[in-house]
Amino acid sequence: MDGSVLIVTNPPSMPGSSPMDCSAQGITPTVVLVLIDRMTGTDRQRQTLIESLRVRFAKAVADNDAEAKAALFKEAVYLGIQPDDFTGPDLDQTA
Repeated sequence: MDGSVLIVTNPPSMPGSSPMDCSAQGITPTVVLVLIDRMTGTDRQRQTLIESLRVRFAKAVADNDAEAKAALFKEAVYLGIQPDDFTGPDLDQTA
């Protein structure tokens, strides 16, 4: 998972205070670690579209179906996806 760590203290830090100040006042600070997923819904959707194109392109290559390959290239252009994103080096890239 691509993510980062966010540290939250409770009670919230006041200007000029720190978790150490809280301890000195008898308040035990709580630290919560949160992983933040950096992949947005749009990124996930794009990856899903690329995977769909990849599967269908492999089938078109296996079936030697030039029309299907051409249609997939047109679909990719419409979606803003480069052919290199769904065609592998081991797949035929000719239409």
